[in-house]
Amino acid sequence: MSVCRACWRAAWVSVAMLTACQRTEEGYDGVKARGHALHAVVHQVVGSVGGEKEDAFGRISGLAVHPTGVVVATDDQVDEIIVVSAEGRVNTKIDGTPAGPGHFGSPCCISFDREGHIWIYGRNDRRFIGFDLEGNLIGEKGQGILFIYAGRPLMFDAEGGYMIRAARPPRLIHVRADGDTLAFPTPAAPAADIVVTIVGGDGREAALAVPFATRALVADRSDGYLARASSARYAVEVYDEKGVLAWSVRQEHEAPELSRQQRDSALALREAYGMAARRSGGTVTAFEIPDRNQVLERIWFDSTKRLWIQVTTRGENRATVADVYSEGGDFLFAAMWPDTVSLSYGAIRGSQAWGLTKGENGIDVIVRMSFDSAREGTRR
Repeated sequence: MSVCRACWRAAWVSVAMLTACQRTEEGYDGVKARGHALHAVVHQVVGSVGGEKEDAFGRISGLAVHPTGVVVATDDQVDEIIVVSAEGRVNTKIDGTPAGPGHFGSPCCISFDREGHIWIYGRNDRRFIGFDLEGNLIGEKGQGILFIYAGRPLMFDAEGGYMIRAARPPRLIHVRADGDTLAFPTPAAPAADIVVTIVGGDGREAALAVPFATRALVADRSDGYLARASSARYAVEVYDEKGVLAWSVRQEHEAPELSRQQRDSALALREAYGMAARRSGGTVTAFEIPDRNQVLERIWFDSTKRLWIQVTTRGENRATVADVYSEGGDFLFAAMWPDTVSLSYGAIRGSQAWGLTKGENGIDVIVRMSFDSAREGTRR
């Protein structure tokens, strides 16, 4: 564990990459959000903005807001957990190398138990490991559970038990505080489009993504609930920990057409697939480039169990729009923020949000934003 008391360099709203989005009464660059609209105001950039090497992040793989208000980040390039105060000061760095208090590799998927301990998943080690806010090792969870679903967080119940999402077969494993273990089936994710490449003459196949085609979207909530959707339509289903449908939301929403730049990039990727197949003496399944984007971009739950559904906007726009629903499925507001900031695995609590953007030389930095009060609009 190492502790840094120096405040990281902060850049305010004048940072060009975050103010290129021009906000109007209609939203950013004319993008309209239907319903009660909350518009992001960028307050601070946390990280290295022309700073020293020791001030810089490597590659941020997760963000979460702790119940005390501090922000916890994982850096999977240098295998660290970083605890940052709300003012942008680094309180603690937890070293994941063998020299640290508890070894972990490629950390992600931050969650907190009811005592406020930090739990992360080490993708290289395939295990969950916990620390307190000062960086002291708490322990491990999930030992003996095979096929833990990589990239999914540890979840907790109100009585001190925990839940793990396992992949084979798809199920939620619930380890209760009294030691009893239960298992519930996980609803299957919607099918995604793939293109199959035949490599050489040995018949081996490799599945490659079709650009702008259908994707399966899934999100875990801190209490074991699961949201799933297909990117092709605005229809999201939320299931409880036992795999029973709790609620769903559906809206009519037309996906925007591909921009010229998007179509050109898709055509270039299709050509690259064909060249790779020809070099190996194989073939690639033919596929067409769709005329339109997918309807949904991402879905996720925030720290207060609200569901965020990010819709796809026109390629030339510089805004991101997401509809936000309550824990029980009621529409709350539409959130809008600059598309240079990613919130899909950021840290959101109340009206405050911490997201990711790129600083100088493509280095990850953290952005602190808040959302304005709601204005009336047209309900989706």
